[in-house]
Amino acid sequence: MTHMVVTGHFTRDIEVKTVGEHKVVENAVASNEGRDKTTFMEVKIWNKQAELVEKYLSKGSFVIVSGRVEQENWEKDGQKRSKLVLVASNVELGPKVESGGGGGAAEKPAAQAKKTAAKGKDSYFDDDDSAF
Repeated sequence: MTHMVVTGHFTRDIEVKTVGEHKVVENAVASNEGRDKTTFMEVKIWNKQAELVEKYLSKGSFVIVSGRVEQENWEKDGQKRSKLVLVASNVELGPKVESGGGGGAAEKPAAQAKKTAAKGKDSYFDDDDSAF
């Protein structure tokens, strides 16, 4: 199994979809690697973590996502296509981004309050629901 950790900002508005009995957030995390390079990684966040991400985070929120890497394959217009997707096992809220002028990707106040209330847990959105 390939394990990966990605840090960066969500690139799209958070939307939870239902797949059978499960909930999923499909988004991308943009990681800046210097001034001229940004890498985008598609992520899937499932079930309880998906609900928490929808409730407390938004486009531009800084996150640390870790999990296993899967390759998705499909065919479109007769051409085979594929992409790598990070299936999250852990989602953490990154450090708060201070913005001087009102714009920018500052963390929602409720997210900071929830993080503080997480009873000393290192992980904000881990698979252990006991902190919530």
